[in-house]
Amino acid sequence: MFRVSSDVEYYLNSQGVKSDFVDGIGFDELASGWDAINYGRDKCKVEDAIIDYAERTESGSEAPAPILNMKKDGYEVLDGVQRLCAGMLLGATRFSAYVVKTNSKSTVHTIRIGANPSLNGIFRPSPEWELRNAVEILHLMDKLSAKDIAKAIGRKKAVVQKEIERQVSCQRLADAGFKGNVKKGWVDAGNKNLPKSDWEKHPGCIVTAVEFLESAAGKNGMAEELFEQLGETNEKTNCDRAVQYASVIDKFSKRPDVASRLLGKRKLDRFDVAIQQARGLKSVLSEMARAGTTTDHDAWIADMAELIRGCKYELRRVCPAEKGMFAA
Repeated sequence: MFRVSSDVEYYLNSQGVKSDFVDGIGFDELASGWDAINYGRDKCKVEDAIIDYAERTESGSEAPAPILNMKKDGYEVLDGVQRLCAGMLLGATRFSAYVVKTNSKSTVHTIRIGANPSLNGIFRPSPEWELRNAVEILHLMDKLSAKDIAKAIGRKKAVVQKEIERQVSCQRLADAGFKGNVKKGWVDAGNKNLPKSDWEKHPGCIVTAVEFLESAAGKNGMAEELFEQLGETNEKTNCDRAVQYASVIDKFSKRPDVASRLLGKRKLDRFDVAIQQARGLKSVLSEMARAGTTTDHDAWIADMAELIRGCKYELRRVCPAEKGMFAA
């Protein structure tokens, strides 16, 4: 089961990996848990892909041989989990495969991650996920260069380099205390406009800027403008960079368009809290209705009063009393 593939051979040769085409490997020779590890996909097993491979095999179209790595405790599957699962579905007991022998973690990761996109695996994850996943493992863990990753996954070096810079910057923000999910466009704007020294020596200042953008529900255009202004302020030996950032952000926040977004975001946040209070009130009323009239409702009434006060408080902050709403 499975055929010789010039594409697989070319890919392995391009990565500098020697392999042998081996016939008659038994499924019982695979390492335990082989179908639970798949770095090349966002799901280890994709049922649609397995069924598709099985149907094509039954119709006479053999799939390319998978790639295995010979280990003491059995063959580990570097590429071909879906094809092997399809083989088992069809009742196969033995198969052919390309077998490599390596103890290099980065080589194993490179094949696990790069073979699927490079060899046009079916039902692939999104290109964005593949790129992000490759950089997370091959650069952040294995320290491979943008050039090596680009070669492994068939992407342009510049694209990989930009993703590396993005992920490194996100990690610096997280290390400096940022708890949210920073938008890709914000990080790209920061990398483009801010000096490298800010990322290396003052990531906390950048966190302040990102948190401001978050509070204003800022879009990529706003981030571009803010980081451009922050980048234009020159770091001086005797000047506190945090003070410079605070000054620029304060001025930026007073722009009419920015102030309007800040106010709108705060109102939405208040509405969200008020909605949660209202949902809590509905739950208490439902519990009271289920309990019936014989139950002492004092505790529930106290809970409802607190929820009503909380809801009213949040709504009054959105619609002030001077406008005649929720005044008393």
